[in-house]
Amino acid sequence: MIVDDDLAAREFLAAYLEPEGYAVVLASSGTEAIETAQRLLPDLIVTDVLMPGTGGLQTLFVLKNTSETSHIPAIVVSGVNPRILGLMPAAAYLVKPVEKQNFVQTVSKGLEAAADLVADSREDAMATVREVEIEKELEKLYQQLEEFSDPTPAEQPNEYEVEELEAWENLRERIRTLENELATITGQQS
Repeated sequence: MIVDDDLAAREFLAAYLEPEGYAVVLASSGTEAIETAQRLLPDLIVTDVLMPGTGGLQTLFVLKNTSETSHIPAIVVSGVNPRILGLMPAAAYLVKPVEKQNFVQTVSKGLEAAADLVADSREDAMATVREVEIEKELEKLYQQLEEFSDPTPAEQPNEYEVEELEAWENLRERIRTLENELATITGQQS
């Protein structure tokens, strides 16, 4: 999404991105950008700083502090002094006028970084889900292991039938496998 109160500036930046295969949504104000971002959840926001009403800084502040949009990276493109741009919550800052190659590369890098963050978040979430699954299964297996009466098959193998010994060994092997998998996920040694 490109946010700028200047129609020519919006169209100029869109003309850089569209031939590169990017789908572009335009917003003419910070208020429109906030509403559009919450509705469409764009992959990236390019915004000017100085706009009537809700400016770029306020727009980014709202988006970064809203759970649905806080993950969306932003690039600031403005004629404002570069020292001021550094105060904005953005992944990159470009001073107008921008060169096409630099702008497209900055957008591409911003999207790649965002994709990496999403992939890392998904991977972390999947690991957490698997960790919970393993812990639940281990709890059940530990209960099953306790059901073997004293003495255990390891202490008195002659007290058990062959099938019971095999079941006990399979149970212990499954527990070891899950404990090792859990240790790998959590980074702890078993």
